[in-house]
Amino acid sequence: MNCKKNKVLWDMCLSNACLIFCTASYSVNVVTNVEMVIIDKAAQLKESESIIPLRIPSVRNAVLIGDDRQLPAMIQSKKSLPTTSNTRKAEAPAQHTV
Repeated sequence: MNCKKNKVLWDMCLSNACLIFCTASYSVNVVTNVEMVIIDKAAQLKESESIIPLRIPSVRNAVLIGDDRQLPAMIQSKKSLPTTSNTRKAEAPAQHTV
């Protein structure tokens, strides 16, 4: 199937769906009328990632589900590693992969 037919099929499926499951970052592609967003594992998202699904124009309600004591957001950039000057003492530092 070529890309144009695939896109038409994809758009038709999304426009007729009553539930859409996708990652927070992929939700930027959702163009249908979605009134509610449920973000699971919200504690694992960086703030910038959790804003993406909330920017869908038709969203009226949002539910964020997450446990801040489980896996935190992963930061892979060495430039983004927290320093003592920008990490509050009350917060546990995020896990980092180098």
